[in-house]
Amino acid sequence: MDDKPAALPAAPASASRAGRWLLVLALGAALAAGAYFAVEQATALQARIAGLSAEIDALRAGQQQSGSGLEASRAAQQALAREQAAAAEQMAALSARAAALEARVNAIPRADASAFEALALAEARALIGLAEQRLLLARDAAGATAALTLARARLPASQQALAVALGQDLAQLAVFHDADLPGMAAELASLAAASAGLPARPASAPVAAPTPAPAPGTGWQGLVARLWQDLRGLVEIRTLDDHPDPLLDPAGAFRARERVRLALEATRLAVLARDVAARDAALAAAADGLHAAYDTEAPDVAAVLKRLSSLGAVELNPQVPALTAPAV
Repeated sequence: MDDKPAALPAAPASASRAGRWLLVLALGAALAAGAYFAVEQATALQARIAGLSAEIDALRAGQQQSGSGLEASRAAQQALAREQAAAAEQMAALSARAAALEARVNAIPRADASAFEALALAEARALIGLAEQRLLLARDAAGATAALTLARARLPASQQALAVALGQDLAQLAVFHDADLPGMAAELASLAAASAGLPARPASAPVAAPTPAPAPGTGWQGLVARLWQDLRGLVEIRTLDDHPDPLLDPAGAFRARERVRLALEATRLAVLARDVAARDAALAAAADGLHAAYDTEAPDVAAVLKRLSSLGAVELNPQVPALTAPAV
């Protein structure tokens, strides 16, 4: 027997060619993909390089602008520094002046301690004199009280006697009450304006109707009667009365009301002038007019009469307290 191995059958030629073509296509696809990837990477790198170049240009421009802004800010800081230095110099000058003035003020009492006491005493006495003027010339108790209070506050500690006198004067002014002239005048003006609306005095008696005269006869027998009737028509008989009946004499009632109003106005003027005699005379005339022309039984008229009586009792010139503290 033959010991050599049997030979394998030969591969077909078409199968070997297809394998080689597939290998070539695979290598071409790989090379194409690598080339495409390389192109994409190159494009991205170029774009990145362009972006970096633009950023570098922007940074350079920003550095140039920041350099000009930095110079402007440095100039502004220098100007502010100069202004601050000038303000510091002015503040130092003002502080030195204030210190000098304070030193002068502090040196004055040590030089003459009695000068300030004399000045304060003179000011207090001037205020006391002002208070006396306000009381004597204007009867201004409030102004005098304010002046005396300030004078007592300005007194030196050594003037104890004058301080006691000022306290007594202030106590006197605290209990002093002057007449309220403006208030009284306003009240009298309102009473004068309202006097026309007060109820009038009623008629004293009913008026009787006149008796008609008999008719004169005709002919010569009635000649005398006719003459007497004509003569009676020429004569009017009136009652002489100072207080006319308002129902029978409207003109007289109007004059009576006007007399009351004028009397109240005269009372107001007398009160403002502090004229006691004129005030009393005008009040008496007003009361007489109210009794004559108005119904004194009416509540409104009675209230007006009562108020006029109380106004007549008001002291128009109360005694102003005399100050005990010397002004000089």
